Amino acid sequence: MKPSTELDSQQIKKRIETLTRDLDSLRFTFEQYFLGLERIPPLAKRQAVQRSFRDLANAYIKNTALKFKLKQLVARHSSLSNYWNRILRQIDEGTYKRDQFKLKLNIGHEKDPKQKSQATADAGLQQKLQQLPQDGITEVVKKFVAAKQKGKENLPDPAKLHEKLTKEVLKLKKKYACKTVQFKVVNKDGKTSVKAIAKK
Repeated sequence: MKPSTELDSQQIKKRIETLTRDLDSLRFTFEQYFLGLERIPPLAKRQAVQRSFRDLANAYIKNTALKFKLKQLVARHSSLSNYWNRILRQIDEGTYKRDQFKLKLNIGHEKDPKQKSQATADAGLQQKLQQLPQDGITEVVKKFVAAKQKGKENLPDPAKLHEKLTKEVLKLKKKYACKTVQFKVVNKDGKTSVKAIAKK
């Protein structure tokens, strides 16, 4: 039996955070494949995530909170794996509903092309959001986009908005000599916007 690897709490915490992001990215890629936006399933990426889970399982964790967090992540991975295996099996058997929908398209029985187009656009938007850096500004961008979607407003380009807010932080820090800048998503008269607040 392979001996456990002893790591400090900070190392464990970082590895759990990285694995959480990797699992989210893998889930998104599988969703892209199930929608037909990717040609092949992300099997190599899945194997890499599974290896990371095995490596972390061999680590000796003293911190109870981190143990619980890892246990939750393992359970989530197990649930997703069962789901992915089931859908992959249905795709192999030709019983998955996406393939049935494609068959209807080929014989001219598509009923709602606008719905399909919207689903593709939503998937593309989510992919752009996933590609943004893992920072506080990205969280503001996500909240802003979600608020825009809820209000059925025109959606911004996530990358351009992230760049704009990043520049705004530098500008305000220089202007007011402040340490931090916070952003708040507000809605006024049916229009969603982002308000910057300089903090000393």
